[in-house]
Amino acid sequence: MENNRETLIFVDDEPEILDILSDIFAPENYAILTAQTGKQAFELLRTGPVDLILCDLKLPDASGLEIIRTAKTFHPDVKAILTTGYFDPSESMVENQGKIIDRVLFKPWDIAMLRREVKGLLKQNGKKRQEKPVDSKRETTGL
Repeated sequence: MENNRETLIFVDDEPEILDILSDIFAPENYAILTAQTGKQAFELLRTGPVDLILCDLKLPDASGLEIIRTAKTFHPDVKAILTTGYFDPSESMVENQGKIIDRVLFKPWDIAMLRREVKGLLKQNGKKRQEKPVDSKRETTGL
């Protein structure tokens, strides 16, 4: 993996959603990693630097909030987008607690808006891969 590529992790239990997200962001030359379960996401978070995580709220084995909290523990500067097809006011309250979540996006997404959100969050982050060492053994493909 090149040092200047930003790393995105997409977490959703629907393979079709992961395929769509990968297709949307592949032309941008990001390192894209995917996970269908919380367990897979937790493993990916331990492998190296992550710039942005886009995670579904409801997964079979974990809450998207739990995954994002873990992402922030391993990577304090990671930008986090929580996606959901459901609206639960008690879950959305977490958005303002400790700045865990940078954005909440409801499905279905507007693709142009999703691209703008991701690019905007990465720009805010200001991370440059050439400033950070990257583990050369790290996979750039999804699970």
